[in-house]
Amino acid sequence: MRVAMLEDEVPAAARLASLLARVAPEAELVATWPTVSAAVAGLPDAGPLDLLLCDVRLGDGSVFTLFDQVDLDVPVVFTTSYDAYLQRAFDHNGIGYLLKPIREAELAAALGKARRLQRHFLERRADGQLAPAAPSGPEGPATRFLARKGTALVPVSVSEVAWFLSQHKVLFLVHRDGRRMMMDGTLAELEPRLDPARFFRLDRRVIAQIDAVRAVRPAGRGRLSVELSPPSVEEVRVSQGNAAAFRAWLGGS
Repeated sequence: MRVAMLEDEVPAAARLASLLARVAPEAELVATWPTVSAAVAGLPDAGPLDLLLCDVRLGDGSVFTLFDQVDLDVPVVFTTSYDAYLQRAFDHNGIGYLLKPIREAELAAALGKARRLQRHFLERRADGQLAPAAPSGPEGPATRFLARKGTALVPVSVSEVAWFLSQHKVLFLVHRDGRRMMMDGTLAELEPRLDPARFFRLDRRVIAQIDAVRAVRPAGRGRLSVELSPPSVEEVRVSQGNAAAFRAWLGGS
């Protein structure tokens, strides 16, 4: 993902660049412009962009004047201290509106939305029709998954997966060694690819492999508290409605 930034405050630009590196290590920050005029001059040489991160008030005026001077078809995440420009933002390619100080989870969610939009349009042919889906290989459950490690995509064998986590609309693969690795997509898209004998959706956030379930305890009102390995920071509970199916899954029936 190639990203450019419009931000006139040096500390704010440095912090946003640091956040971007943490939540999207594969992203390339190709340019940072402090003014609208610098962006107008720099955009032709920046090459194709996948996303703009734009403050609203810049050194030489409002960022919205940029759209009057340049024909942009790039999705924009607006980053600002003011909430008065929300409607204008979504009139100008806006897919996100983040209020400063920007939190890591908010930026991760906005980037996830940008990736989903990118995949959507890449899957369409020039005539606007949906292109045929890429072949998914032999029928049956997935045997490996693509996850992000730094700037690279790496295959992870199903036997190396402990559990999957959806957090702030970002999908993570939790490796057996404890690493969290970002993935594209959502839990809902992932679930049909999983072997139901090996994986169970514990709650709206977590799908676990059976070997990752270390212990199960009553949690009141028919619910079950699940201890995972590697451990989850937040408590994972199976609802009363799913408790019987979960017990049957654990028992292999």
